[in-house]
Amino acid sequence: LVAAATLQVAEDLRVTSLRARAALGLLLTPLALSSGAITLADAAGFEDHDDFSRPDRRPCLQSANYAALAELPPGIVAADVSFGPFMLALTPHAVLAAPYHRLSVGILSAHQALALPPMRARAVLEQSGATYVLACGSRPPDGIAAADLPRSLWAQLRAGLVPDWLEPMSARGDPLAVYRIVRPGPPA
Repeated sequence: LVAAATLQVAEDLRVTSLRARAALGLLLTPLALSSGAITLADAAGFEDHDDFSRPDRRPCLQSANYAALAELPPGIVAADVSFGPFMLALTPHAVLAAPYHRLSVGILSAHQALALPPMRARAVLEQSGATYVLACGSRPPDGIAAADLPRSLWAQLRAGLVPDWLEPMSARGDPLAVYRIVRPGPPA
């Protein structure tokens, strides 16, 4: 696309020398266009805002905060899709969701588990084979409807309302709140 655009712009501007066409081609590369757009935005006074940089999620994206999770016996962790790469890289755990398009079933299951009320979330988590649930940050996972948020498993966990089928595995105040899914024992 850059080459085609360069040829068209060079023709429209009647640029004929090879050197001028090469310079024009460099100016139309994605890197140059992005750098120019960022420079113009900075010059116009646009700044990073807290809503964009999500400071409430910073602790969720710091490698050191995954050390306690890494010490737990290996299992499958259900969490916001954004945290999947960190868990895969820093812990022995598998993840239900990570931002990889081939994990669509897991992504949907993890999202449903966090978005549904606790009893419905339990069924999703048991069907998925998850071992742990992880919640982090004060910003809910993307895509939970505002009307559904207060009843969601994610909101309940963040409010300290832990259902009896989840066992807290992290210390109070840890950025990553980790819960083990308690499976019913064999009948007596």
